[in-house]
Amino acid sequence: MKLLYLTFQEDAPLYLGVTRKIAGQARAFEKLGFDVTYTLWGGGSFRFYSGGKTEEVKITSSRKMMKTFESIAENYISKHAFDVIYFRLDRISFGVINLCRFAKNNGTGHVIIEIPNYPYLKDYIRNIKNVKPFKRRAVNAAKVL
Repeated sequence: MKLLYLTFQEDAPLYLGVTRKIAGQARAFEKLGFDVTYTLWGGGSFRFYSGGKTEEVKITSSRKMMKTFESIAENYISKHAFDVIYFRLDRISFGVINLCRFAKNNGTGHVIIEIPNYPYLKDYIRNIKNVKPFKRRAVNAAKVL
């Protein structure tokens, strides 16, 4: 069975523990008998790792990165059949929900979502402190609280 371990995690020294965990989970899925492809991004490209090979897709825009990642993932899923797609996300978005629908409509049998830091209300509250100007910060705080 083919499994896509889809994450939008940056491959950077700051996230070394996270990227090691992703690679370790991919190996664990392989031990369970899955043919695994997993993803990371960094250095201007989004990468798909599978069986010792790497396929890179250049990131063409730094604006709206998540939309760019979702588009790259959708394009990859449309060209490769997977029995299972395992998402590891820091939070859910409408783009990810649409990507799940696309995968199911494209023949993927199972879609699994892991959100390791759920509930992430504390993340939102911490990030609100950095929103500027104050009016925008107040609006975002009202949405979260």
